[in-house]
Amino acid sequence: MANEVRITIGADTKQADNAVKSFKDKLKDISGKAKGAGLALGAMGAGGVVAIKGFADAALVQQKAVNALTATMANAGESFSDVEEKIMSTTAALQKKTNFGDEAQIAALSQLIPILGSTELALAALPAVMDVAALQGTDLLSTVKTMGPALGGLTNRVRGTALEFDEAEGPMERIEKVLAQLGGTAESQADPFTQMGNAIGDVKESIGAQLLPLITPL
Repeated sequence: MANEVRITIGADTKQADNAVKSFKDKLKDISGKAKGAGLALGAMGAGGVVAIKGFADAALVQQKAVNALTATMANAGESFSDVEEKIMSTTAALQKKTNFGDEAQIAALSQLIPILGSTELALAALPAVMDVAALQGTDLLSTVKTMGPALGGLTNRVRGTALEFDEAEGPMERIEKVLAQLGGTAESQADPFTQMGNAIGDVKESIGAQLLPLITPL
């Protein structure tokens, strides 16, 4: 794979040609990173610019989710950087086994942390929330809204399910009860096409993350 970026865009004006040349020169600076992300951005036509925007958009969605989680954790007195590896590896592993992408999981964590009081409990609750979401056919954020208060002890029932908790049970005991009753539901509903789409999304995010430093100033 050649370590360079080639972009060809048809244009009728000298100004457009100069702009493309400048863009091409700047892209060469990050060609090595793009190669490391697993894609040869070579011989692209006009559609290549649209593709690049798609990569950047995917990276922005991930970045916004992480930024929101970082702020939520800071408000809870925790540091994202301290547990970043654990969070990213956990969400990646769960994505491989279920239909839920890592961005959706990160967004769910942002909602669970204020309710449960810690990132550790939120991560422990994530599989349980996934199982209930898979059972009900709902997305993670909708499920957090109905399930979070029950896990946090604000109520003793999960609306729309038969799940009930004793008033004395703490968050971890409630999480374990959900997993005991519904554990594996999300994995059993995994759709290979959904998982393939999530995997492709990860590739786009990886490439987009390398392109953002270039795209943003341009």
